[in-house]
Amino acid sequence: MKFAELLVDDIKNLQNGTAHEELQWIDVQLHACRILNAKESVIFLTADDIINNKKYVSYAENEGYGIVLIPDNLKDKLSKVTDIEGASIRDLDVFVTEWQESFVYEFVDFKDLNKKEQIVFSQKEKVIKWFPKVNNIVKAVLISNTMQPDMFGNDSVFGLWDGENKHIIVNRNQLKREEDFLGTLIHEIVHALTKADDETIEFENELTSVIGMLSKKILS
Repeated sequence: MKFAELLVDDIKNLQNGTAHEELQWIDVQLHACRILNAKESVIFLTADDIINNKKYVSYAENEGYGIVLIPDNLKDKLSKVTDIEGASIRDLDVFVTEWQESFVYEFVDFKDLNKKEQIVFSQKEKVIKWFPKVNNIVKAVLISNTMQPDMFGNDSVFGLWDGENKHIIVNRNQLKREEDFLGTLIHEIVHALTKADDETIEFENELTSVIGMLSKKILS
């Protein structure tokens, strides 16, 4: 048991470069992660995971998970094994699946929206026509009374791109004002087009391109 505890301590030191030389062996790293996953509430992330998925990293931290930084070659192996108690190793993919399955949306049918909300929501058809590629990517735009918290664990988000189900989900409170709904819808369309998270270069570049395209339409 003492050896196992040493392995667990060492895997945590991978990220600061102070792990013992033996832990550079990939099989030893793998075994240490299997122990750590069973002993503590942790999530194993690569540098790319942290940079490109800030939203889910924040969710994990808000829920009390410790972040363990791992190399890419170790991530590939973790997805193929379970921990020493038979549970899945919690990497980014496992955490995202757990998070999405734990959250329950309260979707609202169009007929249950009030008259003003229906008028605002109907504007989505015009917006989608501005983006020819969207029809091949987005299956539906949905309205929900309940939304996931923002990346800081506070207020509900305005909108969400659900890449797994190919849905854009918009918070019902965005239907109070046309400009709020349209802004949120376009924001999530950019997520759908780029498959990139907020605060990434890919997302910011595409958002800038969309602003330019819409500005040109307005000016002409």
